[in-house]
Amino acid sequence: MHLLQRGVRVQVMDRDEAWEIASNAVAVRMAAGWTRDMLVSSTESGRAPCSRGYYLFCSGAIAACYFPMVCITDMNGRGYHFHIAQELLNERDPSPYAIHRPTVPQQLEMFR
Repeated sequence: MHLLQRGVRVQVMDRDEAWEIASNAVAVRMAAGWTRDMLVSSTESGRAPCSRGYYLFCSGAIAACYFPMVCITDMNGRGYHFHIAQELLNERDPSPYAIHRPTVPQQLEMFR
C-alpha cells in the first residue's frame, strides 16, 4: 500500500507483515533465553531477518516498518507497533500486588 505525503509516495507496511516481523523478533529472543522483563525493558533496533523491514524494541513495545527507526513515532502511520506483553506474549497487565524479582544480566549471575 502507498500513501501520499507532501507530494511524495510513501510505502506503508501491511499489518500482517509487521506482525510477522515483530513476532519473529520476539521469538528469536525468547529462544535465546530472554525473559519477559528483558523484552519489555529492551531498547534496540535492527533489520528483520527476512530483510523486508526493520524493527525497534522500546518502552515495552515493538514497532515494524520498511525503514530504520530511532523512536517508535518515526514510523508515523507507515508501520505498526505492538505491545510486547499484551499482544505478543498474550499476558494481561500484571497485578499491582505481584512480586517481581529484579532481573540480573546473565553475565553477572555467575558472580552472585
